[in-house]
Amino acid sequence: MEILLKKSFYYIFIAAFLILSGCAEDDSKEIYIPAKNYQEALYIWIQDPEGGEIRENKWYQIKAQRHGGPWKKVKFSTLKKGDCWIELPSPEIEENIENNVRWISTPTFGATFDIPELPQTQGRRVRFEKQGIYQLKAESPTRCKGPMTSNVLRVHVKPEKEEKK
Repeated sequence: MEILLKKSFYYIFIAAFLILSGCAEDDSKEIYIPAKNYQEALYIWIQDPEGGEIRENKWYQIKAQRHGGPWKKVKFSTLKKGDCWIELPSPEIEENIENNVRWISTPTFGATFDIPELPQTQGRRVRFEKQGIYQLKAESPTRCKGPMTSNVLRVHVKPEKEEKK
């Protein structure tokens, strides 16, 4: 019984050592940090409205694209506490991210954004309920800073059917 108890402690000690040693980051591991000229930007637009005009009560495809980089490869051991780092950099240009941003309209009421039914569905649409001037923008989380805000689209929405004079 005493031998069995000693063996059990031995195995528990080995298991604990292996688990704890796996928790520390490998100092020789290479990771990525923002380079000195690192920049992030978010761009949005309405995709090719018919005739170049936006009409009330019609759905329009909205697009978003995120830019970020460049990244610099460094050893994990060179990091200081609080430094931003990632294991693999994202592409410098991320296309079709309209499902991954928060859309904002001013005025708040009058613009409706659809919600795709499936997560893998790409694309979002917007519909304006009344004629007038709207401003659209988007927000996106970033890798190292707080959320970023896109360019602002100023949208002039015309009536559904214009009367001929």
